Amino acid sequence: MIAVPLNNQKNISGHFSKAPQFLIYDPTTKAIQYLLNHSSQASCQNKHNLIKQLQTTGVTTICVHNIGQHMLDRLLKNGFLIHRMGKATKKIHAVLTELHHSPCFLTSAQQGKPSKNHELKHTERQCHCHQTRFCCDKKCQ
Repeated sequence: MIAVPLNNQKNISGHFSKAPQFLIYDPTTKAIQYLLNHSSQASCQNKHNLIKQLQTTGVTTICVHNIGQHMLDRLLKNGFLIHRMGKATKKIHAVLTELHHSPCFLTSAQQGKPSKNHELKHTERQCHCHQTRFCCDKKCQ
């Protein structure tokens, strides 16, 4: 199964974890379904829930335009294949064609975008992982 993040207009979303929904495509049956992202609020626990939601749906490959380093690291550690779409790729059929003919798989968290807010949230303890113990790659103290 292949997941593609979508915005509310069902266009490809520029930001993976904040996408309100995902198109889930089964290349075997060519079936398409939509998965609501109930975890689009930025917190560590919600991002963990999104990963579980994608795993439960049977997703193995995720197509992205942009993805943060921390989320990319989590997805790679959970066995997902992450394909970076070309900047000009805007339509779903183009994503699937690109994935089939010229995939660009990300293999390292450093290939994601650095977080502007991650260190600040940890410094100010606004990251909810400290209350829930679902930490975003830092040891909770």
